[in-house]
Amino acid sequence: MGEVYRARDSRLNRTVALKILPAQVAADAGRRARFEQEARAASALNHPNILTVFDIGEQDGFAYIVSELIEGESLREILRRGPLPLSKLLDLSSQAAAALAAAHAAGIVHRDIKPENIMITRDGRAKILDFGLAKQVSLAAAAPDATRTVTHTSPGSVIGTAAYMSPEQIRGDAVDHRSDIFSFGLVLYECITAKQPFERATSVEVMTAILREDPAELPEAVSPALRQIVWHCLEKEPDHRFQSARDLGFALRTVSAAPSRTSGTVAAIPAPAHRKWIWAALSGAVGTLLLALALVHVFELEPIDLAQYRLTPFATDREPETDGAWSPDGKSIAYLKTIDGTPQLMVRALDAPAPVQLTKSPAPVS
Repeated sequence: MGEVYRARDSRLNRTVALKILPAQVAADAGRRARFEQEARAASALNHPNILTVFDIGEQDGFAYIVSELIEGESLREILRRGPLPLSKLLDLSSQAAAALAAAHAAGIVHRDIKPENIMITRDGRAKILDFGLAKQVSLAAAAPDATRTVTHTSPGSVIGTAAYMSPEQIRGDAVDHRSDIFSFGLVLYECITAKQPFERATSVEVMTAILREDPAELPEAVSPALRQIVWHCLEKEPDHRFQSARDLGFALRTVSAAPSRTSGTVAAIPAPAHRKWIWAALSGAVGTLLLALALVHVFELEPIDLAQYRLTPFATDREPETDGAWSPDGKSIAYLKTIDGTPQLMVRALDAPAPVQLTKSPAPVS
């Protein structure tokens, strides 16, 4: 899009980043519009995990954006050294999910989530940048089930980076915030494996694979709960994915709170077809929480006596299929519930009005 310089704001005596679009490039109406869109979208957001824009203008034929200077490196540079350790992966992905939730709440769909557009500061903070392809999504009403109207670029247009596009982007369909969730799942997969899930020789082959295939492999050491989160992000149909980045972030924090029995990464294994491992995955997640509870008692940390409490039906959820498992901090309960013939993982915080459905897997193929 342009050239970025380290610069000095003499009025406020601070170091900034100065992004310039040269005159010969600005003459292209499409690139000029994207440059201005980047500034408008980013400046509309105020979040610690999103690049802060200070100013925009034009001088001597050069359009410019003044933003905060991020001291660090891109996620792409980090991944060139290999997969992320589990703790770092969960920390950074939770931060990025929070940034996406803020953008989506403001009606902004990024449309180009990829490792190059996520910077990691020297103190370990994730920052999403480059809103040049962002799209404004207007909400018809504030109700959760309100009709969403998406602004088209043009019918059938394909916008984004091939390896990180959602199926609906590739088809040139209208996109909403769930497209970013698919792209986020691709990035999350790459953080785990240091490989692109649909790596092919050409962009056309990559896009074809995204439309028709499942990722080939996942690290064996990844917990069932985290594995299920990745697959849930990468569902082909938007209705089958996480329905909000906020729920995605909650799911990642739930994994982060669970004790890990392994560290690092090991050889990858093929992804099971048709998600037939769903029962094992969900049972493993509940088992992890039970193990955490057992460890609390072994080390005599004197938590509240959870044994005296029993999961009871909720007004919005009826009778669960299991008695559930308490989280390590005793503040939430995980349990399985069959919805439309398919077991799903539910988590209910004690101070929440209703449970959160972490998975939305389709019925198993017989």
